[in-house]
Amino acid sequence: MCLGVTVLLLATIGEASAQRGSRGSLYSRLGLGELRTFGSSQAQAMGSEGFGFTSTARASTANPAGLGDQVLTWAAAGFRYETVSATDAFDNSSKVGFGTLDHVMFSFPILTRRLGLGASFAPFSRVGYTVRVEGELDGIEGVQDTTRYDIDYSGTGGLQKVDVGLGYNISRHLAIGANVNFVFGLIDESQETAFDDPDFVATRLSNTTRVSGITGTFGLQIRNSGTLREGDDLAFGVTYSLPTVLDGRRVLTAGRSLDRDTLGTPQDVRMELPWRLGAGIAYAPSRKLTLLFEGRFEPWTRFESDVPLPGLEGTAERLEDRLRLSAGVEILPAGTDLFASYLSQVAYRVGFFVDKSYVQPLPGEILRTYGAAAGLSLPTRIPGTRIDINLEVGRRGRAEQGLIRETYYRIGVNVNIGERWFFTRPLG
Repeated sequence: MCLGVTVLLLATIGEASAQRGSRGSLYSRLGLGELRTFGSSQAQAMGSEGFGFTSTARASTANPAGLGDQVLTWAAAGFRYETVSATDAFDNSSKVGFGTLDHVMFSFPILTRRLGLGASFAPFSRVGYTVRVEGELDGIEGVQDTTRYDIDYSGTGGLQKVDVGLGYNISRHLAIGANVNFVFGLIDESQETAFDDPDFVATRLSNTTRVSGITGTFGLQIRNSGTLREGDDLAFGVTYSLPTVLDGRRVLTAGRSLDRDTLGTPQDVRMELPWRLGAGIAYAPSRKLTLLFEGRFEPWTRFESDVPLPGLEGTAERLEDRLRLSAGVEILPAGTDLFASYLSQVAYRVGFFVDKSYVQPLPGEILRTYGAAAGLSLPTRIPGTRIDINLEVGRRGRAEQGLIRETYYRIGVNVNIGERWFFTRPLG
């Protein structure tokens, strides 16, 4: 099905538009795409990243300070399948689905529960959309009739992030850490025009932007036991990421279909992404229950670029400071009882979040995403290995004033493997 939406949404030109064969959210047309956040599959099922999490029983790179609290070597990977349904003010709708690699993580202790190292690969932003604009060219009276045309705007790609970090436990109450973050990626925008009249030549314009840069993230965790009751654990975590300078090139090509020629000289690109701040509190009154509260802030109004952003050409005032708030809970009925029934050893998770986007789809229009997440962490016969199945449901935008309302569903399958490496057996 096609989705009829007004042109003000994304292209700001033409007479009518539609989503057709999209690979994601129409709102990924704006800026650097849809920003993604990931810390661990456990926190993801609680709608969060896990800045305050500290445990020897999971892998997480949300806060590098937590890397020092490791006993096992951890490897984790996840796959996500997502569907996006969009509806406009006229109740026209569209639904698309796609799958992608969600993350890859690896961490191990250098000094058990003192010094640890971790590395991860995960998406930073994602671009995937197709918008069709339909219209007519006026003919010459008495000579030529009007000619219908279609303009398809599409975008693919996004930014990826590779983190490598160290975490150190200064004491049982205080830990610090730091990550080196390598951000890189490619965003490809294309515009393809077709006419009903064979006398008109179909054309295709493509704008490819490739950028990369390095920055750093610093983390701190403060931990305490017996704060509110005997046997409880309370942890506060905070991370700060430095501004990220991305350098690269933008190339404009044109032609028919895939037969394209480069137009002009490739343009140098320089962007400065704003600093990022994340903070969270994790409280476990017992080994059977964990509560999580956290937030993330990014001042995108300080973003700078020497080239126009997709969908925001000449409208820097349409940038917003991003704010994300979340809360979640994990229930593990068995606690530390390794001989409990299988269902008691399954961890049950649920969470909620609200995310204010860093871009405005229309001047003065705030774009928010409201969502809920849930998941199961299933133990396996392989010691230290769990399979996490996560579900996330969210809604963004509204079907009014030329905007659209999107509802998305994400299901993720994540494998977490923990083993004891670098262990020297005693002699004798």
